[in-house]
Amino acid sequence: METKTCTCCKKEYPKTEEYFLLKPIRKNYKWIVHEIFRSNCKKCTYKKSNENRIKKRCIELGIEIKDWDNFKKESLLNNPILQLKNEKLKGLKRSLRARILRKEREENYVFTTLEDYYKKCSENISKAQRKYKYNTNSKINNNIIRESLPDYYIANRLGKSLKDLPKEIIETKRLLITLKRELKNGK
Repeated sequence: METKTCTCCKKEYPKTEEYFLLKPIRKNYKWIVHEIFRSNCKKCTYKKSNENRIKKRCIELGIEIKDWDNFKKESLLNNPILQLKNEKLKGLKRSLRARILRKEREENYVFTTLEDYYKKCSENISKAQRKYKYNTNSKINNNIIRESLPDYYIANRLGKSLKDLPKEIIETKRLLITLKRELKNGK
């Protein structure tokens, strides 16, 4: 069996996926995993990525790397608010839990339930994809557009493009539509 030496710890291991991670190679704008192993063993790779994560977190918090263990013990483990949040997030996947915690750190978001989180995310996506601004913060549907009567809706009703119509015609048609609706509803 072939062996391979780790460049970090200088130990010799069998050249298998059990001890070494496969190295992805980019070819024609696609990531392809070949039977090429990384130069560091799995333990050293994981250790290095953990050190990088700690460095990044220390820079965010403005502390030195040597103070990380003390900070982690004092701040994170003894803080009752964080313990409560961790209990709420206990049953979630790690990636989702990390996304929620990052959002709490950066945007002062308060996590209540998973349903509220998904609802808030879908509203934010809906707001980001809007071409026009409406007076509502909730998700937009056809009824809300019909009620607010934006310019493009009226231009569509007239069968013309918005660029071709003057503002006066749009305002007149908007008034006619509201008048017809009020007469139909009996107001």
